[in-house]
Amino acid sequence: MHIYIRTGDNESTNIEFLNGKGWELTGYERKGFDYTPPAGNTRRFTFKESFNGKLLPFQGGEKALAAMVLAVEELRSVNDDEEIKTVTWIREGHDKLHNLLMMLGLDRSTWTAEPLRDEIQHIIYEYLNCGPSCVEVSVSEEDFERVTYDSAESNRFGYFCEDKPQGFSVTFGDTVEHYSVPEFLRHTVYMLHFEQGTLARAALLVDKLSKIEPSQPVQVTLTGVINENLGPVPAGEVLERLQHFICAYTVNDDSKIIVIDGGKTDEDSSVRKVDVTAEALKKIEFNNAPGLSSNLKKLSDFNALRSINNIGFTLVGFSGKRWKFEPAPRGVRSTVYCKSYEDRALAVAALAALGVMSKHQYCGELQIVSDVLSPDFVDEVNGILRGRDFYETLSYLKGFFNVEEVGN
Repeated sequence: MHIYIRTGDNESTNIEFLNGKGWELTGYERKGFDYTPPAGNTRRFTFKESFNGKLLPFQGGEKALAAMVLAVEELRSVNDDEEIKTVTWIREGHDKLHNLLMMLGLDRSTWTAEPLRDEIQHIIYEYLNCGPSCVEVSVSEEDFERVTYDSAESNRFGYFCEDKPQGFSVTFGDTVEHYSVPEFLRHTVYMLHFEQGTLARAALLVDKLSKIEPSQPVQVTLTGVINENLGPVPAGEVLERLQHFICAYTVNDDSKIIVIDGGKTDEDSSVRKVDVTAEALKKIEFNNAPGLSSNLKKLSDFNALRSINNIGFTLVGFSGKRWKFEPAPRGVRSTVYCKSYEDRALAVAALAALGVMSKHQYCGELQIVSDVLSPDFVDEVNGILRGRDFYETLSYLKGFFNVEEVGN
């Protein structure tokens, strides 16, 4: 038996590439694809981390893997013991036919449908992860065991009591973070569907969404905030929306953070300490300086001057979003260049502010600590952050840079 797989933008393949491009376009970032079989739910195929951006050992790359998925589906419709002589991939707009078995090194054996299907599927899963196209994210009763209300109420709704304090704490791994409801927002929070319980739900959802690939479509419902009829939305978008919602109604009170692993916080301090690690610094991409953020000695060396023409950087946020910082006009490039550490200290300050806001919805003042950066460099970064909350820090940075979100 001979099997033919036809692909192209004019063919009905039920394949949708996640980069938004069709079968015929090449040279774009590969992100994987969704496949909806004739009978069954849509499945999402994304590249395993070890193969992200790497050359694949067969012609056609991502498109070839999509064709393999179609071949596996075609083989499901054939009797298991049917002999398969060839599997031919016909690409619209290409003169050459592709022998999939030869391409995959499987043409030296005689195959029947079932073992061939299994073999091609094994090759697919060597490069791709497969999962549902939409993930439902919700809060369970067990999740609510991580929430403690200041009013000592045991119910999960967190309803207001006039004579009791308001606010709540949520356990996140090794820490317990406290969220205060300011007095002037008391009535506004009271009008939420579950009052402060709505905010607690949002914090729990943010924790779950932060662990999901930002481009992964999710179904999330939060009464009065996210409509249950809203279709699948990328996790990163929902995460950002809920982060802003929490910030609008609460104060993330760093003085009440408890470090469970035995660490210590300053009970009298309203300034949050951020540990800047070598791994975190890799999220900074300096213009025309690949590897600078990984070269820790050079990064925080006062004498390792950057070229004035290279001023600017891109940050990869916690949720996967990317922000580009390019020097604003009107001679600002030279102003940045004349600063201590040029744009390097500004980049680390931006990393700290955006990272903590994105991950913990904390909008207050920050200071950094670091075992990998020089003390003088840390002092310079803290000078930028001192006395400024998240919004004031971002406003300060915008005095030097045009800040643009450039996607994932």
